[in-house]
Amino acid sequence: MASKSKKKATSRSSGTEGCASRRSWIRIYKQQQITGDGAVCWQKEIEIQRRREEMLEKNLRSVRCIERALKKIKTLETKEDIFERNMRFVENFKITGSLRFE
Repeated sequence: MASKSKKKATSRSSGTEGCASRRSWIRIYKQQQITGDGAVCWQKEIEIQRRREEMLEKNLRSVRCIERALKKIKTLETKEDIFERNMRFVENFKITGSLRFE
């Protein structure tokens, strides 16, 4: 009898106990995901994902703001451009006598 109990003890310690034991370990693992340390891990992961989404939205807003600023810069004329355009208008007016400028 003593030898049988030793065999059971060694088989349990080796991890080859059977399907029932594996199912209980799986159940314990799933419970840990829902409660305890597992829940803390999931909460941390959710918080990390939320922060990533916030940063992406913030970066997207910044990019859109920069794009708008670049469009404004492209449409702005320098003083030299305005002066040249006005000079062409004056020359055109002297030649044609019309206020219409093309």
